[in-house]
Amino acid sequence: MGERGLHARTVSARAAAPRRATELALLDALATPFDRLRRACLGALGPLAKRVVAPREARVATVATAGITAALALTAVAPLWLLTLGPLAWGVAHLVADLRYLAVRPGLHRRAAAWVAIGLPVAVAGLTDLGTRAGLLASLGAVVIARGAPAPRRALALTLAASAWALSLRWPRAADLVFAHAHNLLAVALWWAWRARAGRHHLAPLALFAAAVVAILAGALDPLVAAAHGWTPPTPRLPLGAFLLALAPLPEHLTLARRLVLLFAFAQSVHYLAWVRLIPDEARPSPSPRSFRQSARALSRDLGAALPVAALALAAALVAWATFDVAAARAAYLRVALFHGHLELAAVALLALEGRRP
Repeated sequence: MGERGLHARTVSARAAAPRRATELALLDALATPFDRLRRACLGALGPLAKRVVAPREARVATVATAGITAALALTAVAPLWLLTLGPLAWGVAHLVADLRYLAVRPGLHRRAAAWVAIGLPVAVAGLTDLGTRAGLLASLGAVVIARGAPAPRRALALTLAASAWALSLRWPRAADLVFAHAHNLLAVALWWAWRARAGRHHLAPLALFAAAVVAILAGALDPLVAAAHGWTPPTPRLPLGAFLLALAPLPEHLTLARRLVLLFAFAQSVHYLAWVRLIPDEARPSPSPRSFRQSARALSRDLGAALPVAALALAAALVAWATFDVAAARAAYLRVALFHGHLELAAVALLALEGRRP
């Protein structure tokens, strides 16, 4: 019986080999143009490349600082366009990163208890209108199934999670709004805590991010947005009022509501930057940068080649859809992505209680 099983597995592996080779060839073909562009950019940097690109601490801090600066500039001139096009450009890639670094790499997908305690509430949050009320149950579940957590830490986490869930039942809209804004900040906190730091390069982008948040809430961007006509809607189906209702607790207080929309536009962009670029660089075992081809193959080792190809196809479909109806394409992505913030919070809670870095 054992020999028969081994033979069946061998036959299955041989049958899957051509499909695997085809998927890898497709990933290589997709990565090749980007690698050519990368080589050209590195060549343009000349000797500076060794100082900025090679050391991980300096490289990641430079990318983070440049990305945060760009996000702030775009928020100041085109916040509604940023909120409209950002999810379509980077949303699918950041969902894949979520699954890769918070579920697959730590092995949560191999734990049956995690599927029930975390996966089920996250699915309910993504497929229904319960939102945060269901999503916070995933965090409660994470506290319950955490392995080896000290009793005082588990009790404190359980109290906090249960209290947050009770508050979400009492004030569901407020809970959804708080969670929407807080989940953007979670990615920045995750990047900061991802691994032990050998230097202080990361402090510069963190200070820049904090200063930008304070500046936005204090109104420093208000005249810039007005001068750039940044409140002009990208399409009649996405007026400013729609963003105010979705992202501000008191849209009748127009000044504060607009600043919260600006804050979300900025923080969401940095959230995407963290998941698509910063965290993958921090999570790489080797401090040296990878080519796009190497990154694609590493991604296929973690998730299989089919999922990245499917994700790329979904991203392309959303972009194509957006050329005809950007509002509908954005709404479709947001519906697909509803689960991910709750997965982030629950996975982080579980790993923190177990004393593990992702």
